[in-house]
Amino acid sequence: MHLADGEEVRWPPEDIERFLVTLDRAAEETREIVGLQTLPDGGSRLMVELDIYTVAADTALRRPGVETGCAHAVVTDVGWDLYRRMLRLSSPSARLISRYPGRRLRWTIRALLVFLFYPVGAPGYAARVFRDGDDPQTHFTHRPPQTFARAVARHRAEPELLEAFRQSWCLYDWPGANLIAGDGKRGHYRRPQTLSAGKARAFGKENV
Repeated sequence: MHLADGEEVRWPPEDIERFLVTLDRAAEETREIVGLQTLPDGGSRLMVELDIYTVAADTALRRPGVETGCAHAVVTDVGWDLYRRMLRLSSPSARLISRYPGRRLRWTIRALLVFLFYPVGAPGYAARVFRDGDDPQTHFTHRPPQTFARAVARHRAEPELLEAFRQSWCLYDWPGANLIAGDGKRGHYRRPQTLSAGKARAFGKENV
């Protein structure tokens, strides 16, 4: 672990315990800002709750002096490990439906758009979903976790929180799509434009 003063340390168990206590406290502080009750559906609330812990983890690492870039990297690595495990839990269902990577991706995308990212409109998820040939495309104009991360960063005057969000949540889709396809190839997902970059909409295209 790299500290802001340049020192490199390894956390003993008691420091990890202190981090977990700080994490819970930071999550409660962060939760007060967002107002989960204003979100229109369970998928939006679940995703924002996960985002609360992303932002809280970054905060809990930086408070005792962990260097900002190191804190972002730790949050990103731990977040990816959890995300990868969640995808592996859903992969058997996709594999039962089809042995073809393209069909696995299409099935997973349809399931996510129903159970997690259902486009009910802001303040929930808002998107236009369509097909370009066989490839499903999503044009999101509102994503609650990203809106929440911006609100917290603005409320605390801590732009580094938004960068922690971008490095974790916004970079998982590419390897995630490859993991779902399960054919050992890359390039199953493209997103030329993102909300986190300040654009009005995020374009996502699954190359299946």
